[in-house]
Amino acid sequence: MCVQRGRIPKLENLKSCQNGTLAINLSSLNKRNASLLIAYPQPGTWYIIILATCYTYGTPVPCQIEKMSILLNIHTRKCTFSDQSPCGNHGICQEIQKNILHYATCTCFKGYTGWDCTDISSTVSAIPLISAMLLVMSNIFFVPAIYIAVKRKLYAEGLVYLVTMLFSSLYHACDQSDGQFCITKYEILQYSDFFSSILAFWVTLVAMAELPIAFVPLCHMTGVFIITFGMQRDRMCLISTSIPLSLGIIIPLLLQIFTHTYRIFQSKKCKKPSKRILLGLLFAITGLLLYSFIETEKNYQYVHSVWHIIMAISLIFLLPPAKSQHTTSLTNTSFNDDSESWNWKESYRIPTFAIIDQENRTIASN
Repeated sequence: MCVQRGRIPKLENLKSCQNGTLAINLSSLNKRNASLLIAYPQPGTWYIIILATCYTYGTPVPCQIEKMSILLNIHTRKCTFSDQSPCGNHGICQEIQKNILHYATCTCFKGYTGWDCTDISSTVSAIPLISAMLLVMSNIFFVPAIYIAVKRKLYAEGLVYLVTMLFSSLYHACDQSDGQFCITKYEILQYSDFFSSILAFWVTLVAMAELPIAFVPLCHMTGVFIITFGMQRDRMCLISTSIPLSLGIIIPLLLQIFTHTYRIFQSKKCKKPSKRILLGLLFAITGLLLYSFIETEKNYQYVHSVWHIIMAISLIFLLPPAKSQHTTSLTNTSFNDDSESWNWKESYRIPTFAIIDQENRTIASN
């Protein structure tokens, strides 16, 4: 049986397939079943021809059989083998999605190559432990940012930092070990790492804006939708990272300008940025420059580890301070008990209190 793409296969001397043609030889005596693996078949029309040859005592003779039954089972499968180890004992099968193209391939461990990771390419089999340890252990620097966020009651931000630290560690352990330490699919870990990292920037920028509480969930969900679209489109592209970060600065900034303009108009005071914010921005800008222009494949494990450390430290300075118990939104609140009524109204950090008894007589005021 001869198989070829694009044209009908040709036979040599009416006995065998022409060179360059995929072939399968079957025999009614000792080889009734056979399989042919076509790795990564190209799109097009595939042609199959079947030639029957009969033998008598080893000599080919014309076949006297009127009918011959042949069962063809054509199917696709992930990677090479069909058992629980589709890439053998020296590789893992990974599913890859690129635009509309979805395919699976074997990622071989160090020292092995080939479609099924059975070819020995070199004697190197040790895992680059130092690179993996640097990338994983550098995520520990997120712990202070998580602690500060929880202490300042920024629970959503603290949760995002915790998830970022976990997914980054799991992804780099999987990536640097060539799949030996993957707890799930490589693509899932990669997407989760990229998504949570950019979301950490987004929620930090929203927290820095100190927006009214009603706008915070809106900004968070807007960031989730934008980041999801960008990461699914092309997570390795710099534009997919820069666009969410730019929007994360612009959207909260516009709301912050509107809010602060109103507060400045009420209090007639202009608040200058603190040295803490400027230092945090300096760390963040330095980290982005390292990630965008200095990081390469050769220095990836070192520069990316430094990037983890710098960005985690920047979060410590960029998180807003804890709100005072006396600082609330511009609302009117009343507290009632059995003896007297307390009414107060705040005008941007300038609270005014009045104590009124049950007969509506003012006892004291400021």
